[in-house]
Amino acid sequence: MSTEPIQLYHIASVRPPTLVHERLPFVLPDFNRHSWISESAKSVWEPRISRILHAWLHIEWLSVAAGIRECALIWISPNVLPKVTPMWEAAQLSAVQLDIDDTGLQTNTSGLICVIVGALDNIERLRQAWVSSDHEAVGRQLGYPPCCRTFFSKVWVDQRCIDTTWAMSENTSRAWGKPVVQIEPADDVPPLANILWRWVGVRAVPHLPCRFDCPDSIKFGRRLLELGQEAGYAQEVAWISHILSWPIEWSALHGIAEVKTPILKISTRTDATANKWVVQWVGTAYPEEGAVGLRFPYHVPKRPILTSSPGYQRGLAGCAPGDSTATWRYTDNGFRSETAMQELHQPIIALARHAVAEESGNILDLGCGNGTLLGKLCADRPDLIPYGVDSNDTALVHARQLWPQFAHNFVDGNLFDVELWSGNTRHYRLGLLMLGRLLEVPRERAIRLLISLKLSCSKVLAYTYPDWGDQSLETIAHQFGLELEESGWSTAAYLKKSPPE
Repeated sequence: MSTEPIQLYHIASVRPPTLVHERLPFVLPDFNRHSWISESAKSVWEPRISRILHAWLHIEWLSVAAGIRECALIWISPNVLPKVTPMWEAAQLSAVQLDIDDTGLQTNTSGLICVIVGALDNIERLRQAWVSSDHEAVGRQLGYPPCCRTFFSKVWVDQRCIDTTWAMSENTSRAWGKPVVQIEPADDVPPLANILWRWVGVRAVPHLPCRFDCPDSIKFGRRLLELGQEAGYAQEVAWISHILSWPIEWSALHGIAEVKTPILKISTRTDATANKWVVQWVGTAYPEEGAVGLRFPYHVPKRPILTSSPGYQRGLAGCAPGDSTATWRYTDNGFRSETAMQELHQPIIALARHAVAEESGNILDLGCGNGTLLGKLCADRPDLIPYGVDSNDTALVHARQLWPQFAHNFVDGNLFDVELWSGNTRHYRLGLLMLGRLLEVPRERAIRLLISLKLSCSKVLAYTYPDWGDQSLETIAHQFGLELEESGWSTAAYLKKSPPE
């Protein structure tokens, strides 16, 4: 037997090679191009994104004025600068132009200048930190979370990556070395750290988060979007949240990143690799104008080809009235007939259409049934997005059949559980409430619902049905300290007075 001592070896856990390890020794010139998937998508979302960019510019400097952070870096057109400078001066803020080449924080900055906005002493400290490449100090003054500052220094500075997307996805999924990473957001985690739309300027945070679910980034983003709502950009904030919740795919090959979204495709530069690397954000919603397809991130058509064809629909139009409409369309909602439902919906629809007029936005129906009422409001208005809450499982199945593109917007639950539809960054242009429902629960719970409606909706439309007990709309409103605007209808009216605090 050998008397040689036994050698003990420690075998380290080695991560498999990843994008950073296989980078090629070249970097393409910076570029950023996008193309729309259809004219309908462009006509709806191009003006909305333009409004988002305008709102975000103001959210950036307002966050400094509100004391959320010391400074903001703002990319701005020289033509726009004279228009916003008086606003900065009124808020006792200064602005100094910063000579800058590339930070990774912004893209598509051709023709724009970068300015630091803040108090003069803070601006000077930030400028000195920038000149000395003190990335920690720069990030701290801009309000970026500590974890994300460390991440940026490691990936952008130390590893010299020009795109942090892949590193961000690996931090989130812990799927080291896999060529395709799919990230499915948790139900209780808003998509505010999703930075994959930054190439068209849609974002909820100004920095590059360390993870898609970074808690500190989400907290930061929530505060910024709340600030936007308070400043009068509720619609733009709602669009930001909606867009960030869509599925999106980023892929990298030979230094070119291709970003596929439901409404447009983006091409830009990234770290050069010989193999393809893919990040897929699964998303929880989908736009009506989104592309239909068999591959991610597109949605497979949910309606049967035959029943959605023009010929089939013309055939339905020629049927006898009693045969062309499924009975569940009205029985789900507690009506005896289609005619009865249409008659009682008439004042609600008239007032709701008047409330939204030409405005776009989200419509919330508390106690939505199968979504028929929302259908009458939103069917010919692609700029109105339906949301509903109901505890009738069967009715919700039918609602999702009627609204396949917005299936995720119909929530199964008790409408008095306000967390189901409020308390996030989504804002509703109009909220619908059958006021008699307030009589079903203790007063404290009813008041809580009314307060949440006040915070979440620009306008609230209250209504009742004649067979709902013996109390009129006005009587119920009076019990809860509510005043109604004169509407000309006895069963529907806007709430005039703010709900009790």
